Amino acid sequence: MNNENINRCTIPSSRNEDILMRGEDMYVYNFRKEIVKLKNCDIWFNTYGDYYPPDEYIECNNLFNTIIMTTNNYLSYCLKKC
Repeated sequence: MNNENINRCTIPSSRNEDILMRGEDMYVYNFRKEIVKLKNCDIWFNTYGDYYPPDEYIECNNLFNTIIMTTNNYLSYCLKKC
């Protein structure tokens, strides 16, 4: 079994465990929806008092920029041909 799959399925029970699993420099959303490193993120708990891990920030700007630039280049090429 792959350790990566185990880590993704295991829910950390504390911030220290979360940092051990995901790394302190992983970007996450804090309670105010700001993007921060996990080590600097607010710590909060659910209504039962259990540690609630913050959501991982996944950057998609590179894909978006690639699509825009490709489309822009294609349109520029087409307009020059007309």
